[in-house]
Amino acid sequence: MGNANGDIIFIWLLLFGLIAYIFLTVYTALSNIRKSSDKGKKLIICKVKILKITHADNNMTLYVVEDENRNKHILRCFTADKINISPGDTGIIKYRGKTIKSFHKN
Repeated sequence: MGNANGDIIFIWLLLFGLIAYIFLTVYTALSNIRKSSDKGKKLIICKVKILKITHADNNMTLYVVEDENRNKHILRCFTADKINISPGDTGIIKYRGKTIKSFHKN
């Protein structure tokens, strides 16, 4: 007979590894779905004013913008460190769905 304590430790490690694998797989799938959900939508280009910036998490920043028709939109950016936007800025924004592609200040 094998060592009972060794068998229990092996089962716990195996169970932990399986749970970690499932978690990482689900996290990766949800992350890819979130990023790709806007790909099929029309690219919109308009003049906006940046009203507010909120950091949602490490990879995403939310921007409240107002367009020329005074409509407010909440847009997101996954590469906020590459786009230099501050509250009060005005300029031309390109976005697809809810995702900002570029912003050029006036």
